[in-house]
Amino acid sequence: MASDLRALQAHELPAHAELVFQSYRAGRDLPAGSMLTYPDWWLRSIGREPGYRPEQTRVLCRAGRLVASVTCFMRPSRVAGREVPMACIGSVCTHPDWRRQGLVREVLAEAAEWLRQQGIVAAFLFGLEAVYGGSGWRHLSTWSTAARLGARPGLADGLRERPADPSGDLAVLMALHEAFAADLTGPLCRTAAFWTRRVLGERGPWSPPAVVQLIERDGEPVGYYAGQDGRLDEVAWRSDQASAVLAFLLQRWPDRPLTLPLFSTDLAAELRSVAAIAPQADCFKSPGTVTLTETYRGLWRFIADPAGVLPGVHDTESLLALLRQRDYTYWAADRA
Repeated sequence: MASDLRALQAHELPAHAELVFQSYRAGRDLPAGSMLTYPDWWLRSIGREPGYRPEQTRVLCRAGRLVASVTCFMRPSRVAGREVPMACIGSVCTHPDWRRQGLVREVLAEAAEWLRQQGIVAAFLFGLEAVYGGSGWRHLSTWSTAARLGARPGLADGLRERPADPSGDLAVLMALHEAFAADLTGPLCRTAAFWTRRVLGERGPWSPPAVVQLIERDGEPVGYYAGQDGRLDEVAWRSDQASAVLAFLLQRWPDRPLTLPLFSTDLAAELRSVAAIAPQADCFKSPGTVTLTETYRGLWRFIADPAGVLPGVHDTESLLALLRQRDYTYWAADRA
């Protein structure tokens, strides 16, 4: 039976939401309140996506029926000091009645061609390489950092935290994010609409809005973080306040390691600068530690780069080599 591969049409949005709902719940014992138990979860997701157009969802039809699809979420990102057009592919699904026929491979191939036409250089998705590797998607991992260190006295004096106001503090959060991410590879180039709807907005009845904590010194913003119990999903600080903010975060959860979803040589140097020299007895019995952990960063595929935005990158392997060399950093809020 021939496949009809094309863009989703606006009038098909409800039917596509039903396809995604049926696909993700089939064969699963879902806990009460799970996002996947809500029939409209996909519609809510694209409703939070600034600039979403139905054509970003690529569908495969059989006998006039939607049976498989993927949605391409535009994620322009920083790589090696440049803004690079990228996309995150999400909501990958096949109706339970049409599985094990290679339909996802077909729709992913069509989506990659559509992304090429849109000028996208690379795309990523989250899944198993055993499933998607045959379509050219390759696993990327980079390091996250866990630090259990005592901070030098006085560094964090005067710092306080408070929940950020989603509207009143938006400009401050954007400025901190922009400055901190400028030298990193990976973080999304966020618009105000993305901040408002994706980062700080309500996700749905299954999950409360994210709480971002703003760190201040004498009422002046110097950093922020998202996360809890020492495990941070995102962080930023002013360059002149790096030591103070790191010391504050290390002291914030004294009985837990501080886990940061990134690593860089600059971060290692700051941790060394912040760390107090432990008494000899403590050094022997319970020394401070910094642990680097390989962390999954999705499956990636090079699309095309006719403009040469990423010199030296010409295929997926060279793309992965660059991202790993540049210590690719990923914030959870940037996911599709």
